[in-house]
Amino acid sequence: MCKQKNKQRGITLIALVVTIIILIILAGVSINMIVGDNGIITQAQRAAEDTKQAQEKESIQLAILENELSGTELQIGTTLYSKTQGNGTRWHILTNKNDGTSYGDGWIYIPENTSISGFGQTTQNWLVHSQTGEMIAIHMEDYIETYYGMNLAVTEGLLLNVDPVNMEDEDSWGEGVTLYGVMPGDGYGYNGDAILFDGVNDYIEIYADTPIDKGFTFEFYGKSSDELGDIFMLSKSVLGDVNNYSRRFRIGIAGSHIFDAAFSNYPCESDWVFTEGSNHWIRKELNTSFQQEGGNYITMTVNLETNTMALYINGNFLGSTVCSHDWLVNGELTDNTVPFTVGLRISGSEYNENYSAMELYACRLYDKVLTDEEIADNCETTIAYRNNKNSTED
Repeated sequence: MCKQKNKQRGITLIALVVTIIILIILAGVSINMIVGDNGIITQAQRAAEDTKQAQEKESIQLAILENELSGTELQIGTTLYSKTQGNGTRWHILTNKNDGTSYGDGWIYIPENTSISGFGQTTQNWLVHSQTGEMIAIHMEDYIETYYGMNLAVTEGLLLNVDPVNMEDEDSWGEGVTLYGVMPGDGYGYNGDAILFDGVNDYIEIYADTPIDKGFTFEFYGKSSDELGDIFMLSKSVLGDVNNYSRRFRIGIAGSHIFDAAFSNYPCESDWVFTEGSNHWIRKELNTSFQQEGGNYITMTVNLETNTMALYINGNFLGSTVCSHDWLVNGELTDNTVPFTVGLRISGSEYNENYSAMELYACRLYDKVLTDEEIADNCETTIAYRNNKNSTED
C-alpha cells in the first residue's frame, strides 16, 4: 500500500515539474511575442514611427506646396542647384559618398530639427524634389555638401592653400606665396580646375611666415604629365645657390608610383631607406599611379617631436616610419629664410634645376600635424568639390 502511495506521489511530482517547464516555455514564447524583435510592442512602436514619419513627410510636402502657391521664396530648407553655367555661383550640391549620385536642380535639402508649421521639428534629414514630390530620408554622414566658395579644408596653420575654390586667384594662396613661369594664354596656366606646369620654368615659391618647429602637413592633389611620371612636390630651393643645394629638403614622386624624400644629406636611419649607398634617401611604394586619369591625392605629415613621418593616399593611411632627428631638421626645413618650392627641385652631382610637368589640382602646406580625421575630410571634400566643378553643363 505504501509503495503504491509513493508511486502516485512520484508521478505527481514529475507531472508538476513537466507542467512548470511547459508553463515556462509558454511564458517565454508569450514574452517574446510581446517584446521580441517581431513582438506586439515592437511592431506597435514601428507602426507609430511609420505613422509619424508619414505625417512628417505630408507636413513637409504641404509646406512646400503652400510656399509655391504663395509665390514667395522658400521658407524651409535649402534649395539645391546643379553646377551649370546658368546657375553660376549659386550652385549647391549634395553628393552620396557611396554611389556618387549628386542632388542639385529641383531638390530641396531639409535638415533635421527644421521647424514645420502645424507639425513641429523634423526628426530626420530629407531630400525633397520640388516637382515630383519624391522624398528621401538621408544620413548626412553618407553625403558630402559642396557649394561655391566654401572652405574645403582646415584653415588653421595654413601656409599655402591652392585648391579648386581659389585656383584662379594666386593672391589668395597665402602670405609670401608667388607663382613663377605660368602665364595665362600661353597654353598652360589657369583653366578653372588645374594649374598646368609645363616642366620648363613653372613653379610656386613659399616663404613660411611662421617657424616649422613642431611639424608640418603637406597635401598634393594632381597628376604627372612627365613621361617618367616624376613629380617634384615640395623642396627647399634657392636658384643659383650651387654650394648648398645638395643638402636641402626634397620630397616627390618617382616613376609615378614611389614616394621619395631626402630631408638632408644626413643618414636617415629609417626602415624606408632604400639603399645603403644612399642612406639619406627614403622611398615608399604607393600602390597607385600619379599618371592615371584624375591623378591622386597624397598627404604627408611630419612630427618633429616624435620624429615620425606618415603617408596617406586619397585620405587613407598608408604607413609611417621613425627617422633620425638630425636627418629631419638639417636640410633647412625649419629655416624660414629659405623658401619652399612646388614643382622645382635642385639636385644632381652638379647643380641642376628640375621642373615638373604636371597638372596641379590642389596643394596645401600647414605648420602643424593634421589628425587622421582632418586629413580624410580635406581629401574627400576637395575631390568632391573638384568633381562637381568639372561637371559644369552649358
